[in-house]
Amino acid sequence: MTDGRGTTSFTYDHNNRLVGCTDPDGVYTADGFSIEYDYDIAGNRTQVE
Repeated sequence: MTDGRGTTSFTYDHNNRLVGCTDPDGVYTADGFSIEYDYDIAGNRTQVE
């Protein structure tokens, strides 16, 4: 995704589930925190870190 600040990249696992994102400055999120998603065996999102 691209906006006035640049390009945000999203990372997906082999099941096309979102597992992370990187903002235009090359860090995870605009606040500099890492966002990672965990899923259970059924594919339900179980945790956001």
